[in-house]
Amino acid sequence: IATGFCKWGITTSAVAAIIFKDLITNGECKYKEVFNPSRTGSYLNMKYLKENSIVAYDYIKGKLKKGHTDCQVEKDEGKVVIINGDKYGAYRDKDGKLYVVDITCTHLGCELKFNSFEKSWDCPCHGSRFSYDGSILNGPALKPLKLLGMGGNDIDPDLV
Repeated sequence: IATGFCKWGITTSAVAAIIFKDLITNGECKYKEVFNPSRTGSYLNMKYLKENSIVAYDYIKGKLKKGHTDCQVEKDEGKVVIINGDKYGAYRDKDGKLYVVDITCTHLGCELKFNSFEKSWDCPCHGSRFSYDGSILNGPALKPLKLLGMGGNDIDPDLV
């Protein structure tokens, strides 16, 4: 009856249950129009345009921003580096092992930023997060990042 919650299932499925209960027992629910899939005009407003212009800005900024040509990465540090003219994310763990990944998000192609607190590569466009070794921590991305020497990241063709 209710689908499409993605990673918001715990909260939005509870809201769906409240709406269904009210509709069945009372015939009406004050939240019905907020979550009605056929509502009109809900997505063509200034907040929608503002949020999506921020995504476009982050996408373009990430593509134009240059990385460090100095590839020295200290222990427990991550940064964007340029290797042979291409941008990569480099992270050196506490034991000194270096991880170099392609930092193009595999969801829609935004350039990732290093989160020094979480030690992760985070997408400013849609919120995907990857471990320093390229594995997925949070979607919507469905593919991990490729390590240096493994070719470029494949962007999900169904979403582009």
